[in-house]
Amino acid sequence: MSIRDLRDAEIDETKFAQICVIGAGFAGLVASLRMARQGYSVILLESGYQTVESDINELNRADTSTTSYAGAMTGRMRGLGGTSRRWGGRLLPLTPHDTGPRPHLSLDGWPFPIHELDIYTTEIERLFGLDNSAFEGDVLDSLDPDTVIPRRDPDIQIRLPKWPNFRRRNIGQRLRREIARSSGLQLYLGATACRLQVDEATGRLTSVEARSLRGRKLQVKADQFLISAGTIETTRLLLLLNLQTQYRAFENCRALGHYFQDHIRLEVGRLQPGDDSRVTRLFGYDYWGNTRRKLYFQLSDQAQDINAVASAYAEVRLHISDGTPLDMLRALVRDFQRNEIQHSLRKFLYLSTNVDFLRSLGLWRALTQKNFLPSAAELRLDVRIEQVPVYDNQIALSQQRDSFDVPLPKLQWAPGETDLRTFLRTIQCLRDFWVRAGIERLCPVIWNPNVIEGTLSLSDSIDTSHPSGTTRMGTIPADSVVNPDLRCHAVPNIWIASASAFPTSGSANPTFTIIQLALRAADGIVRTMLSGG
Repeated sequence: MSIRDLRDAEIDETKFAQICVIGAGFAGLVASLRMARQGYSVILLESGYQTVESDINELNRADTSTTSYAGAMTGRMRGLGGTSRRWGGRLLPLTPHDTGPRPHLSLDGWPFPIHELDIYTTEIERLFGLDNSAFEGDVLDSLDPDTVIPRRDPDIQIRLPKWPNFRRRNIGQRLRREIARSSGLQLYLGATACRLQVDEATGRLTSVEARSLRGRKLQVKADQFLISAGTIETTRLLLLLNLQTQYRAFENCRALGHYFQDHIRLEVGRLQPGDDSRVTRLFGYDYWGNTRRKLYFQLSDQAQDINAVASAYAEVRLHISDGTPLDMLRALVRDFQRNEIQHSLRKFLYLSTNVDFLRSLGLWRALTQKNFLPSAAELRLDVRIEQVPVYDNQIALSQQRDSFDVPLPKLQWAPGETDLRTFLRTIQCLRDFWVRAGIERLCPVIWNPNVIEGTLSLSDSIDTSHPSGTTRMGTIPADSVVNPDLRCHAVPNIWIASASAFPTSGSANPTFTIIQLALRAADGIVRTMLSGG
């Protein structure tokens, strides 16, 4: 059996492998299996378990005494599959403009052209059972055959993310059988990385010590180490390594922990559909087999440059009131995604008394291949922006400690003036577009008072649990943590597969790009192993 729980170990152990991976979420799982399939011995350490347990998620606690950042607890899950257990499912690649130089923001861009990641697109689509249709362009014709949406607007460009169905989103459940059958991969659950040992003579990481909440220890010695534990935990581990080497490991790097960024969300209005069926056809999910699509209104490259702002997008969101049949149906589906069906009986019984609702839902889906939007549901308009990286937004080590006596991550984060300008200009472009495109006649927006009055405040905005930037990529070791291949400048046998390596975050959900980078890092490790490096 390739899956073990460290809580069940009878004695402390030392294990050897060619490669050690920390974190069994999206990145850690796809990278580990990729390397194991090529004949390498891999040990994968995961802090959580196969089921959600409150004691282990308490380890996500962070010192947020100086910030309003909420994503440390709401956006992270430990366990097999990581945050894929609650992931909404949006997959969308970053654009060349997102990752290229942007002089109007004094941003240099990523250290390699983003199209280099395209080689992994088909593999990711196959993993989630998605089709290979485009993310923009002519694909819009099938969602908007009446050409309600302009195709070449100067301010707003349409992109079409892909969503896999719920049963395919939990990557741990999706890959569990292959993990269990793998001869090259050993997965240890309940194994929290607490100490990293560096050889002073070579500057290389030699071992990682993991512990269970019951006190067992597992030391893993390896040639190469991949850290894929999410932005906050990945950064904390490198900061911990720096602390345990008396700050010598990263003494020449001023970037570690800095440039902490996220996407920021603001609800700007509510839609008033004039024709429910037409609005459903335009703004509801469109089903192409196992692939769901939905309109995504992105601020155009031209509008960003002219207005000197960052990337942003808007989407129509279905607001579901608590306790309604639709809310129960959504909760039931999420139980299956998280593998928590023990909580589902009450929801099943409730839905069984709402046969008419389920019948209308199924009939509409069968006839139109779209989600049905009940008349009682509210459609709300959200704007999400890319936060510009700022040096003083950072993750550091706190004086507070967790149950393993390891310092908590201390978060310092706040939106800034450029972020407010991005919101203001995006909303104005969106309002003009809504009228110019004629959508206002079909579905007017009741804009929030602060939008109408020009009193928008960043205090009304929230983070979206997409942290990134704190182990950024670059070519200059003093200003970056990893090189373009995701290899650590300061400790050359550490690799990073995380959004923490993003120099900028663009306007897309990071999941697609995180998986691309995980595959890139795995390929880099294999090349290094083959060359004896």
